[in-house]
Amino acid sequence: MGEGNFKAAVLHGQGLGAEVKGLGSNDDLTDDASTTRLAVYGTTYVAPKWRIAPAILAETSDDRFASSLSDFPLHREILTTVIAELRRS
Repeated sequence: MGEGNFKAAVLHGQGLGAEVKGLGSNDDLTDDASTTRLAVYGTTYVAPKWRIAPAILAETSDDRFASSLSDFPLHREILTTVIAELRRS
């Protein structure tokens, strides 16, 4: 192994915080939503002026979104309106 460095990060969030890339940026998440993300990356020299920067990213999540649109009244209303307009045309 050559000279180099690495970093590791673990992100975990629940509810609105389950959108770990942008906390609270997705309001369609359920209250039970949970996400865990792991990232490991680094750099090392492969030649005097060349570096390689491998990265491994992994994410797991549970209960992020509702199982049906009935859990989101506004989405149901929008979908119903769109379907009605399509039927008219």
